[in-house]
Amino acid sequence: MGERAGQGRPRVLALSPHGPPPLRGFEVVNVPALELVESLDPEEVREALEGADAVVFTSKTGVRIFFERVGPEALEGKEVIAIGPKTAEELERRGVRARVPGQFHSGALAELLKGYKKVVALRSDKASKTLREALGERLVEVVIYKTVRRPSKEVVEEARRADAIAVSSAEIARALIESFERYASLEELKNMKIAVIGPEAAKPLEEAGIPYELAPEATFKGIEKALASITRSPGRKGEEPY
Repeated sequence: MGERAGQGRPRVLALSPHGPPPLRGFEVVNVPALELVESLDPEEVREALEGADAVVFTSKTGVRIFFERVGPEALEGKEVIAIGPKTAEELERRGVRARVPGQFHSGALAELLKGYKKVVALRSDKASKTLREALGERLVEVVIYKTVRRPSKEVVEEARRADAIAVSSAEIARALIESFERYASLEELKNMKIAVIGPEAAKPLEEAGIPYELAPEATFKGIEKALASITRSPGRKGEEPY
């Protein structure tokens, strides 16, 4: 079943496998639509890291799995890059400083990485192709966890009760679309209010012709602003109106 937090505010459906995201100013209902399955081979990772001058983490999940199964010594002498501030914070909690691109999506990350000779990206099996297209043979991708979509009737039911839907990754967008394809219709989904964290996450919705509000920055604070825009929530206390 989904998880709920808060009352008397705009109701938002999230589909995160990590539990309700930190969306302040909203009543958040979380129905996990993804399952994350670890697939890391420590020897494969260590071999890939040989001769690399940069290592990229694209999620907090990837950081956790890497440190549990490989360890920080494998990062010695290498530049560590995080796709965004939350991933960087997860690394810093483990004593590792990371560079972060100016914008928190794959396109900006690819731009930051252009100066490196060998880049190792530790990521999921459903990661964006943007890095591969930008870096070519300089990029070595190692899948350390798999993302399995779990579309469900509960997603549709909770979406109908919500004032808006928060989409924080492309795979979550795909799981949302599949839920409506199986248990309702895409026409119904097109009439719902959807806030999306960034351009990569928005691609499946765009391809399906589903309208959405794009967050002004690819963070949860950014998605709060998008949600506030489509639900007319006043947002966080003590901050200027969105």
